[in-house]
Amino acid sequence: MKMISRPTLNVLRLLTPAHQYLFNPFLMEKYCAPILVNKIQAKLLSSQPLETIKDTWLSTKMMNTRLRLGMAPRPNPYYRLRGLILFQGVEAVNWKDYFKIFQMEDTFHSWFLVIELHMWMLNVRIAREKKEGDMIKKYSMEHMWDAAQARAKKLESYAPSAMQDGFEALHEELIAAFLLYDHGLLTSDVELAGALYFRFLQEKCDDPEKLEILVKHVRNQIHLLDDSSKEEIVDRANVKWLPISEKL
Repeated sequence: MKMISRPTLNVLRLLTPAHQYLFNPFLMEKYCAPILVNKIQAKLLSSQPLETIKDTWLSTKMMNTRLRLGMAPRPNPYYRLRGLILFQGVEAVNWKDYFKIFQMEDTFHSWFLVIELHMWMLNVRIAREKKEGDMIKKYSMEHMWDAAQARAKKLESYAPSAMQDGFEALHEELIAAFLLYDHGLLTSDVELAGALYFRFLQEKCDDPEKLEILVKHVRNQIHLLDDSSKEEIVDRANVKWLPISEKL
């Protein structure tokens, strides 16, 4: 394998997990959906399938009018609901498999790294949908931070002031990680491997084959998302997440 390139010093500085001292190692709970934003949202989720309500928000004439005014074609609750469902799919990914294959510590930060990677892959696909994609990205990220804060509050070392500082650091790391992943995706597998090694694996992987497995997995998942139609992503909020495998 070619030598992986090291990210710039500024990016690495943002990605330094200096805030990890805030979080004690703990045994992760099974999948727990984030708290719903409001009762209307809960009713929509439980009352009928998503396909049956996707066309009841606005008439075609009203959607066209919103588009002419530079607005997203549907109101915010529509995209908030899609963002929630898409994030629930991300949160349901079996992060324990990643812990096992890549020998990651069982900590809040490791869980966040798995969620962060999947949210990045999701956002790569959502970006193609322009205004609707921006709205879905906004709400899916909001749900991600809500779920992360809910998990952090369960830690033995939880303290409101410490959590605020920790999440400010996490936010900066996430922005830098997304930029790093984007660069790797748009250049080569070598650059993508470097990004995954420095961010996702935290420079703690001595097995080149495992790094290759991770690069191949990310490429396959991105390809699968690229093949997803707008109806699957925006209307049905239906995304298939590939399981990680220990074999190439």
